[in-house]
Amino acid sequence: MRILYLYSEIMGYNIPIFELLSKLKHDVHVVHWDHKKLSKYKHKNTQNIKYYKRSELKLEDIKNIANNINPDITVVSGWMDFDYLKTAKMIKSNGKSVVCCLDNHWIGGVKQYTLKFLIKIGISNLFFSYLWIPGLPQYEFTKKIGIKDSNILFDMYSADTNLFNKAYKNYHKQKKTNYPHRFIFVGRLEDVKGIKYLIKAWEELEEINHDWKLTIIGNGKYLQKLKQNSTIEVFDFLQPDELIKIVKDTGCYILPSLNEPWGVVVHEFAAAGLPLLLSDRIGSKSSFLIDRYNGFTFKSKSTSSLKNAIRKVIYTNDKTLYKMGKNSHTLSKRISVKTSVANLLSSINNK
Repeated sequence: MRILYLYSEIMGYNIPIFELLSKLKHDVHVVHWDHKKLSKYKHKNTQNIKYYKRSELKLEDIKNIANNINPDITVVSGWMDFDYLKTAKMIKSNGKSVVCCLDNHWIGGVKQYTLKFLIKIGISNLFFSYLWIPGLPQYEFTKKIGIKDSNILFDMYSADTNLFNKAYKNYHKQKKTNYPHRFIFVGRLEDVKGIKYLIKAWEELEEINHDWKLTIIGNGKYLQKLKQNSTIEVFDFLQPDELIKIVKDTGCYILPSLNEPWGVVVHEFAAAGLPLLLSDRIGSKSSFLIDRYNGFTFKSKSTSSLKNAIRKVIYTNDKTLYKMGKNSHTLSKRISVKTSVANLLSSINNK
């Protein structure tokens, strides 16, 4: 089977999906945005997967690639690239399966009501066969805009479960006797990630006597400011293979995002066996966090709520934190690279 991705920016968690598809003897081609990237992640080219740089392609080039491949399944990154949409329309008119990625939440804005109207009159059928969504918040969105269940695929995103499960296997058992008192944040150092609330909450926690540390990993506008803060350990962006080494000395993952449609990083650290502290604006919380079972939820844009959540972890005994980490790993199994690939391939089986 031939599979074509018309994709935005490639992230580390995409690669295991591509590789498993290839391992299953499918021919995988990926057109991807390679400029003005939000992340420093760099993928390695492999012989069994063909990559094309979007910056080098015009509409006719993309259409020629599609015609030459004649894909059985085409995956498109939403509605953000008009040349992708025009190509998707061409492929769909040839009777082939076209899958649209969607990770939005329903907020009821003008654009979303416009989309609902276009779907109602059948315009979306010109471009797409299925919507591929990561989880429950997006399912609510698809129902609001009138998509039938038979046209919805799940598990669009998956962590590199092989990599992070390995971290759990290698490091979790030793935490039973020496649980590490370290919080970790991994992500872009931008306002949308709630960084300024995390910094303020941490500084205010100096008032209580504790031995926990905070490590922040990522790049963005807050990087230099954070490096000047002596109470926080800071690293620039780390590639996935380097990142999992940090898990050994980490006791809890924090994500204080103001708006996070999904958040694959939550799945990653759940798979690695860490308790989770997540804001109420994170989509993947619906799959990977149960309050008090494997972590705590706090209100976004609230320093006091975040501070209270951090305090809960600090005051929780090591034995309970160890169990919470184990529970996170259990919940992480709800989605995997295998289930993500299986959902995508079902777009052919369902036809």
